[in-house]
Amino acid sequence: HKSKLIFRSRLFLFVFFLLTIAWGKRIARSFMLDLHARWSKSPQDLAETQFRWTPNQYFIAPKGYAHKSCPHAGTFEYAVDADALLQHILAVLKNQPRTKMMYCDTTKRQLKISQRTPSSLFVDVTTIQVIELAQGRSTLAMYGQAVLGHSDHGVNEARIEDWLAQLHENVSPISTAREAHV
Repeated sequence: HKSKLIFRSRLFLFVFFLLTIAWGKRIARSFMLDLHARWSKSPQDLAETQFRWTPNQYFIAPKGYAHKSCPHAGTFEYAVDADALLQHILAVLKNQPRTKMMYCDTTKRQLKISQRTPSSLFVDVTTIQVIELAQGRSTLAMYGQAVLGHSDHGVNEARIEDWLAQLHENVSPISTAREAHV
């Protein structure tokens, strides 16, 4: 496994070098960021992942869901089952610009999406986990992160909050209050 990772890293640098010569730095960087996002397609267990504490990410989850990281904010409960909530989320994502579905597992109810920022073409990756609750209710956890850089100037937070607002146009949460995390 370690040798495969070393090979990928060297190949990544070599391809970046060649593309920089051929296309110029900005186009090569954009292509390599997309390639990196494609290589990291595997799903992420949001309940067990320990996130790095940099300002280029945003994580929302229901209280008590994340065991190794503290979410930035809580989430809502919905009066629909998890499969219906997943379909509503997919409808919201279908209309998003510069967005690619990297991973979609409807049985695990997990999605991984990449989206480019409009001005600099940086790639951000968002993982969404729909969680089944009792009595036909559901909730979700979302984690957005920039692939490159230390700060995203609040882009991931704004994106996740915008997607939630669009989701609420089609399915109303049970309550409008979100559980705060400390």
